[in-house]
Amino acid sequence: MANRIRELRLKLAAQHPRAFSLTELAHRIGVAERTLRYWEAGQTRPSRRHARALARELGVSVEELGLEDRPSEEDGPAPEERA
Repeated sequence: MANRIRELRLKLAAQHPRAFSLTELAHRIGVAERTLRYWEAGQTRPSRRHARALARELGVSVEELGLEDRPSEEDGPAPEERA
């Protein structure tokens, strides 16, 4: 997952340097630059909401980022665990 996020961002940054800088991408998906760095390093995982936003900005599916069906701590308990 982490390498995939960084790989896609750097590939797009080569084509559109300003649009896909770490700072600009973090701003566009609504997270701190540090947060995006953590995701790229594999230290933390994005919430489902942020995973969808990240995938949309990078032009790929959530699955292509390696983020399918793995909730982060930010998502809270799964629906069946809330009952």
